[in-house]
Amino acid sequence: VTINKSQILVAFTVVLLFSMTIYHNGHFRDLFSYYEHAGEKTDDIDNDSWTVDLDSQFEMADEFDLMIKNIEDYEYPANSVLVVNQGTIVREKYYNDFTYRTEFNTYSVTKSFTSTLIGIAIDQGIIGSVNDPIVSYFPNTTFDNDSPEKQRVTIKHVLTMTSGFDYGVDPTLAPPVEGSVALHVLNSPVSREPGTSWVYDSQAPSILNRIIEIQSNMSLMEFANETLFQPLGIQDPRWGADDSGLTYGGFGLYLTSREMAKFGQLFLQEGIWEGEQLVSKEWVQESTS
Repeated sequence: VTINKSQILVAFTVVLLFSMTIYHNGHFRDLFSYYEHAGEKTDDIDNDSWTVDLDSQFEMADEFDLMIKNIEDYEYPANSVLVVNQGTIVREKYYNDFTYRTEFNTYSVTKSFTSTLIGIAIDQGIIGSVNDPIVSYFPNTTFDNDSPEKQRVTIKHVLTMTSGFDYGVDPTLAPPVEGSVALHVLNSPVSREPGTSWVYDSQAPSILNRIIEIQSNMSLMEFANETLFQPLGIQDPRWGADDSGLTYGGFGLYLTSREMAKFGQLFLQEGIWEGEQLVSKEWVQESTS
């Protein structure tokens, strides 16, 4: 089967935005009854730069219309469906009283934003390379459980979930710690040789946010707003933080469906938004290959 670029564009955006639900203990649970309810943006977001044509008969329109009909007929637990084709919103549906103003918890999609900010920091030269050891960015800090393995953990290992950190608890969960999550991770032992095994990890990405703060002399949110959110027209997004004030690297970012679609569109345009290269083409290719 040959799939052209327009089909990829549509499919990518739907995968990114489709259905904010969770499968828990054998049952589909609505995300916002199981976790914190999403908020509603109250500022003016009507001029968000999207062109909208909900009557468009784009390629695969019939398939997506059938998908939406099946969602509604069979009460599949979806909260929003948004389809973008060639830069235009061609289908947009919301359920459960949600609207285009609803800020959905993106959960682990947050990790993709953290990765992008690392790419931008490398593009700007404030971070050297993904091959830099993470401890090199904390030269005056002594960590618990130090080892040769910990000294070898790189930014790339954290990005690819091959760091080898061992927290003694499920690494997919939010860390049950007070204070800095990044410091909690850095004080944890490394029980596997970095780069040799993959373990899903929602905790270690907070190290990356802290490195960005150190190197940019800005808070993570200040850096993100200046380099990514504001250029994309994403207004004042919520991003959860730990007790130290550091935004979580692995989860906690809230965005509207249209804002998430902008992020997808940015990658489909190889890092360019309205003529400006926000993140390098090389980083986009490396991140998606």
